[in-house]
Amino acid sequence: LAAFPATFPPAAMAYTITWRAALTLPRFSSFEDPLTRAPIPKAMFGLVYQPFLEQLDGNDGEPSFVDFYFVPSPLMEGHWEFEDDCARDDFFFGCEESGCTSSLKEIHEGEDEVDRLARLAKSLSAATTIATAAQRCLLQQKR
Repeated sequence: LAAFPATFPPAAMAYTITWRAALTLPRFSSFEDPLTRAPIPKAMFGLVYQPFLEQLDGNDGEPSFVDFYFVPSPLMEGHWEFEDDCARDDFFFGCEESGCTSSLKEIHEGEDEVDRLARLAKSLSAATTIATAAQRCLLQQKR
């Protein structure tokens, strides 16, 4: 038992950094993108994920803090990366719910909701045209 810390399991980490604070702190220069895992400069990251990031204001418990999702990179000074895959997934789904990103399915299929609806409308229009033509043929055959 001597190998374990005095408090086991360790006390819960206190999350304290809101997005508004992260914007002003120089120790935050870039963040890991949840899709590409590439570093994105803080300003660009803020523009892309703004609707979700604005919710990281500390008012809704642990998930409303930047440091709930991100930890400092041990390799790149000023870069913050996801703590783990669960944090990445939680962040991504929060962004999806906030309308910052399309669903993973849409991303993998290469079409967003607007494109999908346009394709379906075009298909429906084509189907209606075909059905109308078939109906005319049937009427002509009966004569």
